[in-house]
Amino acid sequence: MQPSRSFAAHYEVLGITEDADAEQVQRAFRRAARTLHPDVNHAPDATQRFQAALAAYEALTDADSRQHYDKGLGLVRADF
Repeated sequence: MQPSRSFAAHYEVLGITEDADAEQVQRAFRRAARTLHPDVNHAPDATQRFQAALAAYEALTDADSRQHYDKGLGLVRADF
């Protein structure tokens, strides 16, 4: 069974690889937030895109959440 598009997209949304460390995740989110935040980006889908980046950040910065997320993708991670 394939993960859903939204579930599998966290790394893609932030433009990082699966082996990115917490600092890289944070930098990627900050970069995305500066361009996607609805106060700055007035595109019709800006809110949705920002929320996707925020969800990705939240899922990937918490070690337990990220481990659960990666397990759902079939990734095995030795350390955090």
